[in-house]
Amino acid sequence: MNRWGYFFILLTGVDPEGRNVSLGTFAMQSESEDDYNWAFAELIKITGKTDIRVIFTDGLKTYKNSIKDAFPMTVHLRCWYHLQKTLKLKLRQKLSSVFDLKFWPYMKKLALEPNRKKFQADKA
Repeated sequence: MNRWGYFFILLTGVDPEGRNVSLGTFAMQSESEDDYNWAFAELIKITGKTDIRVIFTDGLKTYKNSIKDAFPMTVHLRCWYHLQKTLKLKLRQKLSSVFDLKFWPYMKKLALEPNRKKFQADKA
């Protein structure tokens, strides 16, 4: 939420040439499912696009539900930045030194290795 009491939502996509493009920006008074439904309906109205393949979010449940309603064929994934924040917040204290020495390096390697078979081979 910003200092004026609004949540700022920036929707960015990737075009067929691999360039980032801004799809829309929205200022919402809350992060309710109704607000996300409104934002996605406006996005569809403006762009005419309903065939979005993948959406990355911070994992907020209301966001996830609205994506399912507006874009039923879209895969919803958790953004790596927000996933890192959540893992560090929730697991670091529980795993103590194991988190920094073993778990975290393993997670970073898993996230950054584009070749799944190579990751599995390195792990063995």
